[in-house]
Amino acid sequence: MREGAFYAGVDTHSDFHVLAVVDSSATVVETRRFPSDAASCASVARELAGRWGCAAAAVECCGSYGRGLVEALAGAGVRAMEVPASFRRLMAGKDKSDEADAAAAATFALASAGRPARGPKDSSGPAGQLACLAAARRGAVKEATACVNEARGLLVKAPDPLRSRFKGMPKKRLMEALRRLAPGKGPDRCERLALRSAARRWAACEKERASLEAEMAAIVSERYPSLLELPGVGAVCAAEVAAAAGDNPERFKSEAAFAKAVGCAPLEASSGKTVRHRLNRGGDRRANCAIHRIVVVRMSCDERTRAYVDKRVSQGKTKREAVRCLKRYVARELYRALLAPERRPPDLRLRARREALGETLAAAASAVGLSQGKVSRVERGESRDGRAEALLDGWLSSLEEKPSAREREGE
Repeated sequence: MREGAFYAGVDTHSDFHVLAVVDSSATVVETRRFPSDAASCASVARELAGRWGCAAAAVECCGSYGRGLVEALAGAGVRAMEVPASFRRLMAGKDKSDEADAAAAATFALASAGRPARGPKDSSGPAGQLACLAAARRGAVKEATACVNEARGLLVKAPDPLRSRFKGMPKKRLMEALRRLAPGKGPDRCERLALRSAARRWAACEKERASLEAEMAAIVSERYPSLLELPGVGAVCAAEVAAAAGDNPERFKSEAAFAKAVGCAPLEASSGKTVRHRLNRGGDRRANCAIHRIVVVRMSCDERTRAYVDKRVSQGKTKREAVRCLKRYVARELYRALLAPERRPPDLRLRARREALGETLAAAASAVGLSQGKVSRVERGESRDGRAEALLDGWLSSLEEKPSAREREGE
């Protein structure tokens, strides 16, 4: 094993991966390709842990091509981290090759040394199951939409009696009527057969969609009930958000990091005397779409949201800018619900112990190195964070072990 600190980067593909190892001065010391099968990934992970003693390995596409390698690295005791899309976009203007991408990933691992970096997304639990069901549902919805468009296109070219019969019908009623359409033996028999075929395929897709949504609702109700308690959040939107966060949402170090990951972090768009922000078009677009639907629902039925939009519009903002602000607030609520996905009564023992000692919330936050909001949420049970709870408990225990001023005077 060589002396010094080494960092690895991997550019992943379906059939092979490309590995690059750099030293502490960002000099590439080795680059090679290896098959993407489980045995090869395990062998490379053992080599990184043993021969190189790598402090960390940055892997692209941890949730797809690189998933097997990430599992092998975890088994070998090598810290794996995900190469963010923002870093890949930053390197897009440089030399493009698999070896260059792997070296750039290794450089990212080196640059992230000594500071927290986002770990790979875990999709082995309910979030991964919801991701699979959501993908299947999107396919069913897409196919159903295509069937509707096909039927309407056929009706445009159909004979006038057939076209007039179904003119102006809403989508669902139209497809149900076409599904029961008899072919007959007239000159329009082929048109009738084509219309009925499209309607029957639509009905099958709608049945499949309903079945998948029922399965998603069951998983969300069991594993993420706190998401459903939020106004405007249904089973489908909750599933999309949970799938984007993964089974380890705590890998996002703050709610701001989660908002950036789902494309809800505002971007500066000021110019001259105009000071404004715009929507972020990056991040997970499916989760962003789900958050947008939540905002639209709230704007239609939630009085508090309506009042907020009216207030923003009266301040000179456009409705689109007000929606951008609302998406940021919704992302914050979703992040907190993901950290505490199960319903549970608040555990007020930490707060009671702090108040009994006469300590303020600011003193507690300063002592444990957390924000006052974080400490408050942990005390109220809104944030399920074992590390924060352990820090608070340890600090309170140390204070409780010390004799109070009154006890010292009695001695």
